Order: sequence, then C-alpha cells, then structure tokens
Amino acid sequence: MDNKDFCLGKKIKLFLVEQGINQTILASIMKVSDSVISDKLNGKVKIYVDEFYLMLQVINSLSKVKVTANDFMPLD
Repeated sequence: MDNKDFCLGKKIKLFLVEQGINQTILASIMKVSDSVISDKLNGKVKIYVDEFYLMLQVINSLSKVKVTANDFMPLD
C-alpha cells in the first residue's frame, strides 16, 4: 500500500478521535464492516475517491466541525 494511503487514513482516524466519532458508527452508516473501515484508516486497503467523499459526508453529519477534502491534504 502506498504511503499516501496510510497518511490519508491516519489523518481521518485522528479527526474521528478528536471529534469523538466511533469507527463502528462510521462503518454502520457507510454500510460496510468495522474491519473494512479499520483497514482503510490503517492504510491496509486503499480509500477510493467515492469512499472518501462518503466518509466526509458521514463525518460532517456527525461532527460539529465541518470538513472538506482539503482539510486532509496535502498528504505527506
């Protein structure tokens, strides 16, 4: 897996923790398993663009802080 995939997942995971959003809730709303979300956030599985934007929609519906894709860029 590319280092950028790991960085994106890590940034999303950090934001979820900061906002008190549980990965299980994110997975449930996205209609995927907990292990799929975990693998994506840990950089084991690629996060595709459509999945990324769905994550953003879900995060924005659950968080007081609204984010865009740019909030997770650039990837180191």
